[in-house]
Formats: sequence, C-alpha cells, structure tokens
Amino acid sequence: MELNSKSKQSDAVGDLYRSALFMVKGQTDLSLTFLKKAQLVLNEKMSVPLLENLTKEKITKDNQSLWAEKILDQYCRLKTAFNSSNY
Repeated sequence: MELNSKSKQSDAVGDLYRSALFMVKGQTDLSLTFLKKAQLVLNEKMSVPLLENLTKEKITKDNQSLWAEKILDQYCRLKTAFNSSNY
C-alpha cells in the first residue's frame, strides 16, 4: 500500500512528521496532539510506542531535539514501509 491522500494511515504518517516539526519548534502541546492522532491509527505498526515513553513533563528544552528525532525515525521507517508496500 502506497501513501496517498485518502488513506487514514497516510494521514497518520504525516501526523508523525507534523509532531516532530512542532516538537523542534517548542510547541509540545501541539506536537503531542499530532503524536496521539498518529498513534491511534498506527499503534501496531510503530516499532516503539512513543506515547508510553513521552509525556509533557519529560520534555525539556534540552531534549526536544532528541524526541523530535525519535519521532522522525518512526516517520521515516513507516513512510519507507508504506512506499515499498510492506503494509
């Protein structure tokens, strides 16, 4: 299955990207909202359940980039998997 604009899974993969973007910008509330939306759809496909590890209290200015990178890792892995039709 390839990514397309009418797929809930494609939208969820895009939400991962948005989550990482807003995390880097320091908008953690919005980042967590997009992450929750993505995880509702992609929960079984995500290699690491990020929401279990990530709470607003754990996010600091020092580690925002680290969390954004972890979210982007999930995004890249899932985007590649969808584009190669593994899912």
